[in-house]
Amino acid sequence: MSISFSEKDALLLEKLNRRSWSHSFSPESDIDWDSTTTPEEYRSLYDAWSLLLGTRHEDALSDEQCVRFAKYQQMNLMMGTAIFERYALANFESLYGDDSNPAYQEYVSHLIKEETYHYVLFARANGRIAESDPKLRALPFRPLKIYLAV
Repeated sequence: MSISFSEKDALLLEKLNRRSWSHSFSPESDIDWDSTTTPEEYRSLYDAWSLLLGTRHEDALSDEQCVRFAKYQQMNLMMGTAIFERYALANFESLYGDDSNPAYQEYVSHLIKEETYHYVLFARANGRIAESDPKLRALPFRPLKIYLAV
């Protein structure tokens, strides 16, 4: 099969591949895993984008509960994205069959690597948040994993 890239598409693929080599990241080397997020930073995160802002539930929460809620939201966002990306890898891998153009094949390889690294990044970060508060319960991702596996 061939996608029949236009000249404009071929130039874009070349640019994407070139920049993928120079603008990539590694969760191991590019993240300071020794740093921690403070309760004040989590509280700021809550104040910026909590799902409870402006609801009748917001006034019932203490600062500690707001921090915990921000942690849960962050964990949910990261792991939901990570799980989606992990289960999407099989679909991304199938893109190799769309065209034998070497630039396209390279692009698909970069895409798969980045999505794999996102999974590692989010899973590690989720673990770090969970470690920061022993009272946090594990998030229920089994139904999402089952849904995405199907």
